[in-house]
Amino acid sequence: RTVNLACSVLRLCFVLSAAWSATAQQAGGSKNEVHVPLGISRCAGGACSPEAASITMDSNWRWLHSAGGFKNCVKKDGSGWDSGVCADPASCAKSCQIDGADMKAYTGSYGVTPVNNGVRIAFPNGPRLYVMDTDTTYKIFKLKNREFTFDVDLSTIPCGANAALYFVEMPQNGGMDGSLNTAGAKLGTGYCDAQCPHMQFIPGHGANMESWTKHPAKNPDGQWLQVGPQGPRGVCCAEMDIMEANRHTTAWTVHPCDTQKQHICQGDEDCGNVDKHLPGVCDKMGCGWNPYRLGSPKFFGAGAAFSVDTSRPFTVVTQFVTSDGTDQGDLAEIRQTYVQDGKIIPNPKAEPLLNSADSITTPLCDRMTVAYHTNKSEPVRNDFKQLGGLPSMGRALDRGMVLVFSIWDDDFGRMLWLDGEYTSVKDDPKDPGVRRGPCGFHAGNDAEIQAKAKQSPISVTFSNIKHGALGSTSVLKSVPKPPPSAASSPAVPSSVEGANATAPTAASGHAPAAASAAAAAAPSAGSVTSNPSSMPRQPNVAPAPAGIDGTALPLATPYGPAPMPQPSSAAATPAVAPVLAPSSPVPQAPAAAPVAAAPVAAPVAAAPAAVAPPAASWTVGCEWIPKDNCLDTNSVACNCRKLNPSGPCPQCPSTAAATPNLPSMAPVATPALAVTLPPTMTPGCEWIPRDNCQDSNAVACSCRAKNPSGPCTACPNSRPKQAAASLQRKFDGHSPPSIADGGAGVQPFALRAGMAALAVAATFVTVVSLWRQRRLRAAESDISSVMQECLPRQNLWATDEETLLE
Repeated sequence: RTVNLACSVLRLCFVLSAAWSATAQQAGGSKNEVHVPLGISRCAGGACSPEAASITMDSNWRWLHSAGGFKNCVKKDGSGWDSGVCADPASCAKSCQIDGADMKAYTGSYGVTPVNNGVRIAFPNGPRLYVMDTDTTYKIFKLKNREFTFDVDLSTIPCGANAALYFVEMPQNGGMDGSLNTAGAKLGTGYCDAQCPHMQFIPGHGANMESWTKHPAKNPDGQWLQVGPQGPRGVCCAEMDIMEANRHTTAWTVHPCDTQKQHICQGDEDCGNVDKHLPGVCDKMGCGWNPYRLGSPKFFGAGAAFSVDTSRPFTVVTQFVTSDGTDQGDLAEIRQTYVQDGKIIPNPKAEPLLNSADSITTPLCDRMTVAYHTNKSEPVRNDFKQLGGLPSMGRALDRGMVLVFSIWDDDFGRMLWLDGEYTSVKDDPKDPGVRRGPCGFHAGNDAEIQAKAKQSPISVTFSNIKHGALGSTSVLKSVPKPPPSAASSPAVPSSVEGANATAPTAASGHAPAAASAAAAAAPSAGSVTSNPSSMPRQPNVAPAPAGIDGTALPLATPYGPAPMPQPSSAAATPAVAPVLAPSSPVPQAPAAAPVAAAPVAAPVAAAPAAVAPPAASWTVGCEWIPKDNCLDTNSVACNCRKLNPSGPCPQCPSTAAATPNLPSMAPVATPALAVTLPPTMTPGCEWIPRDNCQDSNAVACSCRAKNPSGPCTACPNSRPKQAAASLQRKFDGHSPPSIADGGAGVQPFALRAGMAALAVAATFVTVVSLWRQRRLRAAESDISSVMQECLPRQNLWATDEETLLE
């Protein structure tokens, strides 16, 4: 029994040590790869036909060692590369190799089990998996103007864990080039995603070994910690998350990039850094739909009280709808529908703050950018539109993407971005969009989830995967119509109407409307060109807003330049309340003369003359009237219609619409979104009642001086007059820095040291036990033969075979 226990401990150490391994570039020959079978169907015209498919494991889960030997390419403590094997990036790629795995290894060691038309992946050993088309190539899915359907069982997955099914634009052959990479897709190389993971081998470069160091990252508790180490280069590509979920919440998210296929990045400006507010080439935050966050906490969860009962399997149907209903149109909408027990369950509508949308569209993403902006110290940024938005993702779907499965946890960020009651210690759960799920802020650490896995197995099952024409893969037979054109879409704040607006960018300050010919010819920060990679990289910051009286306001007003209206039962506001009015691009005359700054909805876009008369004919703050959606009935909208009767919509009823009954988690009206402005607050300083007393920049100091009734003393050493207001800071990383390599990077030193100690202790116990048994039974066998019995027959997880045999 002692020997068996010691062997079990050793096996655990070997499996965990696989997480240290890098993406190997050479195929080893000691073990042949046997892919896991997978059933997939293609559907059209009411019929589905099976397609050949299988699954391979990511190379990160395979042992990386010297070619023809057993020496680690990466030092055992993770501090660097072994110079005896890796002298430089190219030679390292040619000198390091990984081996295949057979079905026994997949099921017994990695927790990957084939089921009927699907696969079950167990935590914690389950690796990242890719769907194969042939033995040496990934299967490419082209889903624009198509739909994708699968069944899922995630009934055992707790808070802090994530069962993911998503697509990435990685190369079909896994980056195999015959020289630096001979392993290829067969052994799971070539991964990339929108987080630009710093893989240990870079396509066309070799080992990512220069400047191999740890780097700082901020955790949800606001602490800057050293994580890694990792190399300087990352691998970026578009990512479409169909589902990231546990039994408590789910999210599906679009992560576009402004580059085509894979992009090798270097440095924060290129790779992006969420903590430093640098977007890079891919939208790390993305535009996503989390029902809990968007106002439906009772839609997705375990039990009969939820619309989708996650304690039982269910079906997910995702439809990619184009602007004109053809394969040639731009991607304009992504819809998701659920089916359980034969019942079709539509995606819930978002809260009224988001115009009660029920799918991901450009207007929804624009509106969400402003509505869920809670960090007063930062300007509103629309990285999603800046990096191409839905059309960019549509082009990636056109080129083709690879299907990925995974199950993982995150000890650094505790998966709070997915299921937490708030994501950062500085968040206020009452703010719009802060709540992502019901899981506690301190829940979800690795030790907690590992303990739960020991008590009861944790796994996810994906099955019955189908793809094909819209309305062909499930009982959902309806074919969605293309969404309304932008001209008839509900108005969104002009601050996020697009970076193509003619207003000055943050870098140019309050420039007059008439710019030089050179400036007019240059593309704006958010414009999309036919060659996105040639665009200059500029900060995507909303232009500075203007006050009600036309005077310039600070660049970053506390809740963004143009919060959107929210239905309210409050008393009627003054006739002019532009900060909160549903705004559209403010029409501008084409003259070259300088134009006065527009009201609070700062970014102003040039609109066709036919859309609206000159701006002077509209009441200040009501410039959105020409594009009135006729849906808003709050007092702001009604006042503007009354003052501007020539608009497209009739006046409102005499009684303002009552506030809808939102779920209990929905944020109450805040100064950022309230319909009535405090009459004592200077325009642009409406945030003063919730001043955090922390900011000491000129904007904050000026507002405090003009509004001494706020909760804070004057600058420069501002402090609370009474109790400190809650801090508000958004921390929304889609992929925690501690797993910047995509989920299996080098583990912290303490973990490796602990596992090394476990291995030494287990080996000692085994030797002592064997010695005693030899004395008692006078056995002829020596210690090496006994050790060989407890080790796996195939050397899949060993860190150094020679040391282990010693």
